[in-house]
Amino acid sequence: MLSGCHREGSWEFQYEVERVTQIKLVDMRTEWEYSVIQELEIGSASDLFSDIRTLNWRRYGPNLATPRGICILFLYDNGEYDIVSYHEPKHYRIKDGVVQPFNTWLCCDQEAFEAIVNKYLK
Repeated sequence: MLSGCHREGSWEFQYEVERVTQIKLVDMRTEWEYSVIQELEIGSASDLFSDIRTLNWRRYGPNLATPRGICILFLYDNGEYDIVSYHEPKHYRIKDGVVQPFNTWLCCDQEAFEAIVNKYLK
């Protein structure tokens, strides 16, 4: 069975742009470990939201993946966050004091995603 991206989907941010408190470009090591490459200006949040929403997101399958490569981390005012990756972007919510990832089963074109990252990388 082939497991490339297929079927239409869309990325929806967990919260509105006004709730973003930090934006970071991160290099994912594992789903729970990353290194910060660069912190971005909070003023770029609206443009980043728009850029990410323009990507052609698709559903992938059948094997669940984790965010990979250089990703964009959006931290919200309640401590929850989104990690946007070209493959398996995730929402990380806090329930009873425990961070819980929520799978999206989404992917987009890696080159298109990297073009967005490169636009903000200094």
